[in-house]
Amino acid sequence: MQNTTAGLLAMLANLIAGCLEGAKVGLFTGTPTLSLNSQISDFAEPLYTGYARKPITWNPVFVNSGGQVQVDSGLMQFQPSSGTPSDLVTGFFVTDSAGTTLLFAGVLATPVSFVSAKDAVPVVVQYTMG
Repeated sequence: MQNTTAGLLAMLANLIAGCLEGAKVGLFTGTPTLSLNSQISDFAEPLYTGYARKPITWNPVFVNSGGQVQVDSGLMQFQPSSGTPSDLVTGFFVTDSAGTTLLFAGVLATPVSFVSAKDAVPVVVQYTMG
């Protein structure tokens, strides 16, 4: 088991240094159908003032309490900079550093309604192997 865990730790560290280096996270509205064939163009991004995809800063790779190899991003907060938004955020997606290739996406457990500049959604991306 130790060799397997060590191998997964190295594999995930290499993945972070490779295709996940410079990755960005964005939000989406609506209810797109998520599949292996999903494209960035399938997602409608929020229209609130100040919205932009955020670059991901990865924390060190570790073994979680379930014995899986995991890496978490730093906390990113999406929040309108002004105005009166009217977005219902239903999910997130992660792209490559150029923002042109979808790497993965997910639906929020509870949608977040943006109706004032004080509304926000904190995001931490977790990637787990094993």
